[in-house]
Amino acid sequence: MKNHIIFSGILLLLVSILSCKTNKEIGPSGSLKADAGIDRTSLVGDTVFLDGTKTKGPDDQPITFAWELLTQPNASKAVIVNSQTAKAYFIPDLMGVYEIKLKASTSKLTDSAVTKITANLAKEPIPLTQDIAQPMNLTDRNGESDQPDYLIDGNISLLAELTIQPGVVVAFTENSFMDVKSNGGLKALGTADAHITFRGVESKENFWGGIRLNTENNQLKYVDIFNAGAADPLSKNQAAIHLTTTGKASVEIENCSITGNSGYGLLVEQGNTLKKFSNNTLRGYRNAAIRIDATNAQRLDKASLYASNVIEIGPSEILDTESAEVVWPELNKGIVFRILSEVSVNAGWKIAPGTVIEMGSDVAIMVHKGYFLAEGTPENPITIRGQQNQAGYWRGILFQTNNSQNALVHTIIQDGGSSNLVAGTKASLAVFGRALMQVTHSRIENSAGWGIFAGVGTETNTDILESNQFKDNLLGDVKRQNIF
Repeated sequence: MKNHIIFSGILLLLVSILSCKTNKEIGPSGSLKADAGIDRTSLVGDTVFLDGTKTKGPDDQPITFAWELLTQPNASKAVIVNSQTAKAYFIPDLMGVYEIKLKASTSKLTDSAVTKITANLAKEPIPLTQDIAQPMNLTDRNGESDQPDYLIDGNISLLAELTIQPGVVVAFTENSFMDVKSNGGLKALGTADAHITFRGVESKENFWGGIRLNTENNQLKYVDIFNAGAADPLSKNQAAIHLTTTGKASVEIENCSITGNSGYGLLVEQGNTLKKFSNNTLRGYRNAAIRIDATNAQRLDKASLYASNVIEIGPSEILDTESAEVVWPELNKGIVFRILSEVSVNAGWKIAPGTVIEMGSDVAIMVHKGYFLAEGTPENPITIRGQQNQAGYWRGILFQTNNSQNALVHTIIQDGGSSNLVAGTKASLAVFGRALMQVTHSRIENSAGWGIFAGVGTETNTDILESNQFKDNLLGDVKRQNIF
């Protein structure tokens, strides 16, 4: 009898223990307890798995899940994948703390839990603080991570060739520049699958200076440049890539992206050489994506994307080059060349059909040597107009050579005649000094002077008045100085 009582007591104790264990696993009836997992560390670029399966609720009710990033490092673009399931994941893209909330719900109950993931760099960036005086090769140290492999703090000069391999990320501190000097060179040669990145340590507009080129034979391919364009203390210009006033630099830019500054993506001063420019993207500019001289503008291509659809033409001279003529190419519809300073023509210059040129205030095109040929088509006329649509906004075009290719065909000329173009006369078009000019199938309008002025001894097509259209030219449509 005593043994039976002892056995019954032991049995009751075991049942009690098992009952307590079971209740602990499923939770009290009617309760819900979210579990987002423990706080952890990870590496930037690694996949972090989130597991909410330890969340406990009533055993007779389904649980729904919602993961949310509460905080993350400034400029991080990380997102949670499968955020509405018990198991989700994300990839930290920047160093720092990611605070993540899990919200668990049943039809009647809701509970939340928070976990923190601290992401560290796989490898700390190597600081580049000294000028590069010997050839150097930068390799990808962090694999597919977006974290910097190298850090430039302050201005650094390249006095020898710097080669950058695919996948490398170079970060710059605030207002830092890369200055490619004489005898130096930059070869940043990424691939379609592994771009090279130049960016600021912070994702802010105009955060770091940019790349100044003062030497020949630079190459950038599959390079992404972010947030450059802080004011250059030497020139006061703002540009991600600047071929400077030394007039000895050259560069090839192919399949590159230049974004995130309010200055220029590319600034090319007269006398430098843009050897190649193809399939590039320039975004995020308030005024113009590119400022370039008139001769180098011939290298721009239709496949590239230009922010604000404006290409500024700075102080320029159409120079005698090895090619027969300088040809401004046909770009995408809507893109405008904006000429802000007088252009002197001393070689052959041809404008492609469909081109739109805006002239700055009181600016002129002066054909001193060579020729100027604007040859549009009925479907794609060339337009040369004022930056503002008002009579007399810009001066006009003056022809001073007797080259037979001086011609305007299917071209619209508007808003000229701001001030005297030649011989004390205002005109949108003028030919002077025994020069030659042909104008056919064109429209000349809204001049504050004459539409066309022909000086003594010049030659124009005899049907210049009949073969063109004229409208609202203040002094008249055509003035022939040698006819009274």
